[in-house]
Amino acid sequence: MLQFTHALIRDSLYSSILHAERRALHGRAATWFAGRDASLHAEHLARAEDPAAVDAFVAAAQALARDYRLEAALDRIRRAAGIAATASQRCRLAIEEGALLLELGTPGAAVEAYDRAIEIAPDPHALAAAQLGMAAVLRLIERVDESLPLLDAAQPALEEAGDHRAMARLEHLRGNLLFPRGRPVECRQAHERALAHARACADAELEARALGGLGDAAYATGHFTRSRDHFAACIAAARDAGIGRVDVANRPMLAIIHAIAGEPDRAMAEATAAIAAATAARQPRAEIIAHHIAMMVHLWCLRPDRVAAHFDRAEALATQLGARRFKAENLTFMGEACRLSGDNSRALALLGEAVAITRETGTDYVGAMVLGYQALAAHGRPEIRDPALAEGQALIKPGSIAHNPIFFGIAAIEAMLLAGLWPRARLYADGMEAAFAEEPVPLIAFLARRGRLLADLGERPGDPGLRGELADCLAEGRRFGYAAFLQALEAATD
Repeated sequence: MLQFTHALIRDSLYSSILHAERRALHGRAATWFAGRDASLHAEHLARAEDPAAVDAFVAAAQALARDYRLEAALDRIRRAAGIAATASQRCRLAIEEGALLLELGTPGAAVEAYDRAIEIAPDPHALAAAQLGMAAVLRLIERVDESLPLLDAAQPALEEAGDHRAMARLEHLRGNLLFPRGRPVECRQAHERALAHARACADAELEARALGGLGDAAYATGHFTRSRDHFAACIAAARDAGIGRVDVANRPMLAIIHAIAGEPDRAMAEATAAIAAATAARQPRAEIIAHHIAMMVHLWCLRPDRVAAHFDRAEALATQLGARRFKAENLTFMGEACRLSGDNSRALALLGEAVAITRETGTDYVGAMVLGYQALAAHGRPEIRDPALAEGQALIKPGSIAHNPIFFGIAAIEAMLLAGLWPRARLYADGMEAAFAEEPVPLIAFLARRGRLLADLGERPGDPGLRGELADCLAEGRRFGYAAFLQALEAATD
């Protein structure tokens, strides 16, 4: 190894070497760095004017991305773009650039990169790859209506090429697009196809992603045990293969399943770990979901004062991504925190904004949930409360994403109990429980029972026969540990 006392001396000696000899020396250096340092291997290939440099820069970028060094990976891709000689190479590099920009949370720049790729695509397969990447970005920025047609357009060329890897990505993305639209059966079928394609090409990352997609599909239909198993398998597979970004993307969903299972401490620990991991990995979507679960647990544990910090961060991320679907959910949790803290006017303002967003982006994802909490915040204002409950109830139908009947049911029952409308409280309790009749959920069964008993108490406040049932219900509720659902029972049994 040579060392120089000054860069000018080094550069003078370097410039004195004949061009052909310089190329040969860089070629020898590239050979030495192969398998030792991917970036230097690529750099020396480029200086040797070797056509293999482009592929080497891509390999170096992919290695850096696996270690979450996304800016460095983007630099290598742009370095490759500077020496790309063919339309095929330029298209591929634009696709790689778009994927990294998406990971970096800059979807606007990613759209520009994929636009370039689509414009210069030299053949149907390259065009399909660019369309697939563009669909992934549009999904993130809530342009779902544009994403699904892109997948349909890309599919024939990918199928004709027998490209199982691309087809696994396409079907996984299709499943993810169908999830918030309340189409769980089609969502599951898409992820099953993704899993089959991933296994056909023996790609561990794509298999792990497909397992996570199946976890989403099972969650959407309220099959929480199956969902937990799929997510656990996904995360284990990702960790075994060293695919951290898949682990990070799916961890928040384990947290919400623990919350629904009535394990608040475990849910909060998972959500906190998921936030830290997503922040480190720069995965804003996963971080937003983890913040939402932390907010949910704090609300159920009657800690509204701890919600604002999560709200502020999730709001900033949703704004950065242009993810208005997540913004509506965020506003809903903060609105409920305001209601619990006694600030009903702000609660109604936030929830009104959330309702407006869901009508703009689609009501399938959280529409019923948002309307339920709007009705709850409108205590004493039946002109807001009753239309919100009617609209929310109409959105609860077969195929509704499972969190909607849960959150709507909780809010609707509470709104009716506060209003003294006992038969309607029972009606909403029965409806929430019936939504999970295929796979009963202990927490849901408790919440429904609680609602019915408190309605009975409202109608028959002096009935001594209710005391034992209320005490038994309280004991059951304490096993779940959610203070928000215990206060009224404790007051009734004092």
